[in-house]
Amino acid sequence: PPLDGATAAFRRAAAAAHDARRRNVAKLRAAGVPILAGSDACNAGDFPGAGLHLELAKLVEAGLTPGEALRAATWENARFLAGESADFGEIAVGKRADLVLVAGDPTARIGELGRITHVVLDGAVLERRARP
Repeated sequence: PPLDGATAAFRRAAAAAHDARRRNVAKLRAAGVPILAGSDACNAGDFPGAGLHLELAKLVEAGLTPGEALRAATWENARFLAGESADFGEIAVGKRADLVLVAGDPTARIGELGRITHVVLDGAVLERRARP
């Protein structure tokens, strides 16, 4: 755990800051502000991909539905980066076919995202290799 060795005061401050962030996300959602997801993988202890799974779970904890959290990581980011005409961020004819397929329904339970079965990159299914 990232707070191992932290003082009690630091732990309380971190918990209070986390609660404030959760409340702010709920307020932004209620106001109709688009929520974007990003893993901040450049932080020590965060890893590309894994950090995003945690962030999406935290967005659900803050009151977004699992579907809204997925939208924050896909269409809302695409729209922010490339506008309404983005050729990525949603599954549609004429869009780039970069997909992560999972066993389960992540729109019902965001944790199902961890059950990856296939990855499609630029329309081609990637072969999963065993770890050495």
